[in-house]
Amino acid sequence: MSYPGGGYDGGAPVGGGWNGLAIAAFVAGLVVPLVGILIAVPLGIVALVKIGKSRQRGRGLAISGMVLSVLWIVGFVGLAVVLVNQTAERDEAGTIVEEGRMDFGEIRVGDCVGIPGAGEGDIDTFDVRGVPCDEPHNAETVELIPIEQDDYPGQTDLNSASADRCLATVSEVVGADRSGYQAYRLIPDETIWEDDNGHRVICFVTESGFGEMDRPLS
Repeated sequence: MSYPGGGYDGGAPVGGGWNGLAIAAFVAGLVVPLVGILIAVPLGIVALVKIGKSRQRGRGLAISGMVLSVLWIVGFVGLAVVLVNQTAERDEAGTIVEEGRMDFGEIRVGDCVGIPGAGEGDIDTFDVRGVPCDEPHNAETVELIPIEQDDYPGQTDLNSASADRCLATVSEVVGADRSGYQAYRLIPDETIWEDDNGHRVICFVTESGFGEMDRPLS
């Protein structure tokens, strides 16, 4: 007596394998900050619908891609909040009343600032902090020297164009006490040059050894 056979006939099972959209959603959520949410979420939703109708794998990847894209957004928003809260605050007259970081283009004449590493080489302007002038600081802004050029002239030309003018301004500010003070400048690099208020050199007065000051000089 014979029975119907159930052996392998070479056919492939229905469904199976990884869903390509799920993989794409995961990759987008993982490596494409901000824009990823516009890609990963739609791809993830479509992938979940297709996976629900088939035996394909990738549900976890689709969900992970959507979650990662949302986490990118949360992270960037959190970073923005931190940076805003760390920014120096001014009163209605424009005087700094609360210490915080300052961008190159935000510095004004009369601002007292803390410049980490002043006199030791290149300065990361992200670390410059605005400080109320009656609190410890190591530099006071005495002039903003405009550079009337469209294309970036280079560090050497900016240095030459601003050195004598800054020194003269500092001499006027400190007067007879100039032996204990010096001129110091922040010169924009090409990246800062392209930012708002980047076409200028910032002139400061500092103590000769970049020591702390706790009062305005100008």
